[in-house]
Amino acid sequence: MKKVLAVLAVAGLASSAMAQSFDARLAFRDDHVNNNTPTIESGGIHVVDVSGQTAPVTLNFSILFGAFDAQGFTNYGMFNWVGNLNVNGTGFTLTNVNGLRNPFIANPVGAGVVGANGITAIDVARSVIDQDTPWTFDGPRPTTGPVFSQGNNQYFRAYGFQVVLTDLTERDIQIDAVGLMQAIAGWTEIAAVEPEDEETPGFVRWTATSFVTDSTANGSFTLRIVPAPGAAALLGLGGLVAARRRR
Repeated sequence: MKKVLAVLAVAGLASSAMAQSFDARLAFRDDHVNNNTPTIESGGIHVVDVSGQTAPVTLNFSILFGAFDAQGFTNYGMFNWVGNLNVNGTGFTLTNVNGLRNPFIANPVGAGVVGANGITAIDVARSVIDQDTPWTFDGPRPTTGPVFSQGNNQYFRAYGFQVVLTDLTERDIQIDAVGLMQAIAGWTEIAAVEPEDEETPGFVRWTATSFVTDSTANGSFTLRIVPAPGAAALLGLGGLVAARRRR
């Protein structure tokens, strides 16, 4: 049975002039648990300390794909992730920052539609599927397809979005990634050019024709906004002053 986990790992610190950054890791998995160990607090909760900051505060997120050879198929790399990001809470706005790195692209169809409670219709897929393998002079003809490094037993950043906090009061914001993911599992030869000599190598061209799909490439995470201690102290002081005035 395929099992998919998703975690958000802290990738940066915050200040009044620098945004916080997080990675959302979505992966095919079965038993390679250590590859997906989160560097966050237990229970999928990360405390966003807004001490010394004023609104708005920007939280940058990026989605990383990964497929790991643990489920009985040969993994040649990631093909796509299709789904929605549901963000539940108050006091924030959303922005999608797609197309972080080639060869994964989201424009123009699958960039995602930003709404009040999330981003829907995300379709981040490879821009190029056909791939050439070199055929050297006096060397054997390639008989197997290539292995994409992006998403093959590693995580690869392919999509991004921002949560901009317009309210720094204490509360939780829930982020859920709900969708499906595909990994390339097979190739078919579509063209070949024989090498002419040592200085003119040939190639075999392949196209991906077999995929493994997991329809539950989901994950969730909670942002816990912690207001600045100074602001809480000022609120307390204000209450004390008001009480003295009433006396």
